[in-house]
Amino acid sequence: MPTLATKHTCTGCSACRNICPHNSISIKPDKDGFIMPVVDSDLCVECKLCEKACPIVNGVNFKHQEVKRAFAFWDNKTRTKSSSGGAFSAIARNVIEKGGVVFGAAWKDGFKCVHIKCETIDGLEAIRGSKYLQSDIGLTFSEARSALKEDRYVLFTGTPCQIAGLRSFLLKPYEKLITVDIVCHGVPSNQLFCNYIDKLKSEFPEFADANGFEFRNRRGGGGGPPPPRGGGGVIVVFCVGFVYILAYFFWGLFIKKNKSLFLFFFTHFFSPPPPRGGARPPPPPRRERIAVNLAL
Repeated sequence: MPTLATKHTCTGCSACRNICPHNSISIKPDKDGFIMPVVDSDLCVECKLCEKACPIVNGVNFKHQEVKRAFAFWDNKTRTKSSSGGAFSAIARNVIEKGGVVFGAAWKDGFKCVHIKCETIDGLEAIRGSKYLQSDIGLTFSEARSALKEDRYVLFTGTPCQIAGLRSFLLKPYEKLITVDIVCHGVPSNQLFCNYIDKLKSEFPEFADANGFEFRNRRGGGGGPPPPRGGGGVIVVFCVGFVYILAYFFWGLFIKKNKSLFLFFFTHFFSPPPPRGGARPPPPPRRERIAVNLAL
């Protein structure tokens, strides 16, 4: 049997599943809801391709280049529809206009987070917006490789461990591959999130029929109309059930205890402390009051 990452080191990137030529690897949730590979011994021929694709087992080092410059990025076309400045939408539009393919996280069947392929501008709506939970890659690594072999541009967005899984799965660099990994400190499981949704629906009857979810948006704060709620609308977590964000961002209760998640982590960014005298540095010449993305 192949030697894959253990439950304590696996990030659930699905590189092993995507590379298996015999479909002997499936991805299933563990007792805490985090997805893990499961090998079918009856189908496995021990070709060990999965070991070559696993970024944990093969020990590949995807070291980022030193950051020379940082930019505040915003796209006025999609800014009020996005979680921050709309950087993803602007990059994705450019790729699609060149005949390329875009991959990113989207909602499926209401509240399941999965990676999907998009080839149209209109289709980007499903991928746009922050989703603070683990997404299921599915077979999108294989779909991305097929597009690259057709000499098409591919934009793949995800967490650092997912991008590391993709690059390890491909086994070689591709000139037309564009990857965007988000600043991440870990992800809650999709199973936990679905349990949380059930709790919200039971405590707030007006959301009983909700079929969508937004963790954050730039509407309702001067940037556009507020989203609909209830009756098949969307739930905005900063207005209802703030405990999920508290437990995830500030308390770290929902994150898998996994050191491997930080092997591919780029960096966190914090506001600099004020000088000893207590005076804060002067504000920048221009201050954007809606939202921006930090692009490195």
